[in-house]
Amino acid sequence: MIGRTALRYLLSQYGNQHARYSTKTAQKIGIIGLGNVGSTIAKNLLKSGFTVSALLDKNPEVGHDLPGDIPRPNTPRELSTMCDVVMTALPAPPHVKQVLTGEDGVLAGLRSGGVWIDHSTTDYQQTLELAEKAGTVQINF
Repeated sequence: MIGRTALRYLLSQYGNQHARYSTKTAQKIGIIGLGNVGSTIAKNLLKSGFTVSALLDKNPEVGHDLPGDIPRPNTPRELSTMCDVVMTALPAPPHVKQVLTGEDGVLAGLRSGGVWIDHSTTDYQQTLELAEKAGTVQINF
């Protein structure tokens, strides 16, 4: 969980970018990680009338209670090319880094101006580093 100091820092660095974009204007939302947090987010978005355009989890057994017509791409990059907003809900910092970076990561596929929202269990320093990397490719965090 991000503390107040970290949140203030992130908003001071990236807050002005958020004003231009919101989930209300997003056409396509993708979710990576369908455990307790990710599946609840997906259900609440669907219940609230948002379009969930893609779902991804390494475990094919999860998310079976979500609509079967939502595409399930094979890689984070593939999911991110399908979406305006990518939400991650992953269990540990190594998982977040693996999903975001590399040639098959979210940062390689999400369009400039896209949004990454992280609900994962992570650490402060890694969050700052990944937010900086996202900013270099004009992805809002």
